[in-house]
Amino acid sequence: MPLQTPYGVLSGTVQSADLQTPSGGQWPHYHIHVNTPDGVYDSAVNLKSLTDIQIEYRSHDVVNPAHFAAVLALPDGWTHLAQTAVSGALDYVRHPGLAGPGAWILQSGDNLINVLQSYLTGVQRIHIFGAAYSAPDHGVHDVHMNQGDPEGSAFAPLDAIWQDGGLLFEYGGPQAHVSVLQIKFETQSLITDGQGRPLHFYWPRQPIYYVPRWKWPPGDPMSALERKILVEQGLFELAGWARAVHYLEGEAQRMVLQQVRSQVARHLQTASPEHVGRVADYVVRLGVALR
Repeated sequence: MPLQTPYGVLSGTVQSADLQTPSGGQWPHYHIHVNTPDGVYDSAVNLKSLTDIQIEYRSHDVVNPAHFAAVLALPDGWTHLAQTAVSGALDYVRHPGLAGPGAWILQSGDNLINVLQSYLTGVQRIHIFGAAYSAPDHGVHDVHMNQGDPEGSAFAPLDAIWQDGGLLFEYGGPQAHVSVLQIKFETQSLITDGQGRPLHFYWPRQPIYYVPRWKWPPGDPMSALERKILVEQGLFELAGWARAVHYLEGEAQRMVLQQVRSQVARHLQTASPEHVGRVADYVVRLGVALR
């Protein structure tokens, strides 16, 4: 089921931002005011939590603008977006522009506020994804992941794919670039089905601390240095849950393999996407061989 109000993106220039005095609630909202041809719009962004459910964020300082071309070409103002892969909508699980290395960081103190403040400094144009509201002012909220909530939670009925919130920043000048800030709650799963519901399956995990080389399957594509790096960063633990790919099919299999590739890319930052894919495939084979 989609969000209760229309999903879309608010585009324009930043008039002002109040990151010091949030509005109330369990997850305080911090406000960014955006200039548009239809007047100033508000946006309410969750940057802290006053509950046991904490907030996580993931920042991308430089992204490929081609993946966001549909949104970057929009005029200033509010634009309704269809919940599809071609409309410009965000999906934290499926959007190609949000893949690759980059860890999720738990909000603590003012760390997320400071990240957002740094992105607002010098920004030429901003695009804020979420759900529209019209009272007391026109604006956008739900500027966070909107799928993967635990079954039975208050927000689970609103989950769907291609309706995630987030912030996209455009910068001009000689070093023009585009940045993205993603926000989610720690209870939200990054592995979801076609309705945005969390996928459940058995992770065949067991602690593995050392594996002699003669037990490794043939066809290892890693160099000695890459192998050393991954072993030090928990290769055998990664292989232990990566072998779940062997038991899954369809979208669940694809999502887990995507996470394996993301972890490999995180540690082998200079490797090409093709090589990362080969290493990730081998990590799955290694996990299966160690059953």
